[in-house]
Amino acid sequence: MSPRAALLALAVLVCGCKREAKPAPAAAVPIALFVDDRQVATSANLSATARPLVEVVSGLPDPASWLAVIAIDADGKATTVLAPAKNHAGTPPALSAADGQVRFGLAKGGKLDGAVGRVAKVIIKTKDDRGAIAAELAAQGHGGHGGGDSAGNRHDGEGERPVPTADLVIAIKGAAGESTFTGDKLVPLPTITAPTGDTQTPGWSLLDILAAAGLSDAKAVSLLDSEGAGLRLEGADFDRAATILYVKMNRGGQLRFRRYSKRGEAWEMTGELRGLAKISVVD
Repeated sequence: MSPRAALLALAVLVCGCKREAKPAPAAAVPIALFVDDRQVATSANLSATARPLVEVVSGLPDPASWLAVIAIDADGKATTVLAPAKNHAGTPPALSAADGQVRFGLAKGGKLDGAVGRVAKVIIKTKDDRGAIAAELAAQGHGGHGGGDSAGNRHDGEGERPVPTADLVIAIKGAAGESTFTGDKLVPLPTITAPTGDTQTPGWSLLDILAAAGLSDAKAVSLLDSEGAGLRLEGADFDRAATILYVKMNRGGQLRFRRYSKRGEAWEMTGELRGLAKISVVD
């Protein structure tokens, strides 16, 4: 056999021995999946291939009814996709997994477009969240179900918004020890409104609350709601020009927190807690 023929035979043999690596099979990974306030799953079978949410959990509402999909990572940072069926037709919200970590993005050719990692919770919104999401949709020209807290589906009661009293208590943990901050101390603070969505409902800046609670020198704080969900704030979060830390009281007398970050000339919600039960200074 000539040297050339021998090389060709060896090449064929080597190529014949090669096998394409099979993708890792789907495996159950922990992820909290909600439709509005109702939890529909605590785990999902995911692989490296993007899997649309409608395939992850059976029996989900028609995607055309989804006002928004919110993915919250392990640090409490929120990524929101508004009206996905209308704004992202053909690229549905989806999940994948790698190294036991859940990723969220828009499915495109089996991969995730604009993926975010370390996702711990996904919420599919089909009802307006006291009008805020619907108002944000309306502001962007996507319709919706009314605006502000005075329209749409009210989940926190009709009537006037209550005035915070001493019965409302936020636990405080700082360098000086543990204490409480009561709702009556919110009343004299200056009010602010959200920069997008429901821009009518008055609330307070968390920075003013921290100052009133004696925590104005804190470099980092951790916020917790009554269910144990947390959000860490530090660095640019305390820059009023770049971030708005908005706290409001709903009609049911509960505090809600949202972080808005400036992206160019627009504001984007980048964190949310459905309650504010404790503020701790982080060393």
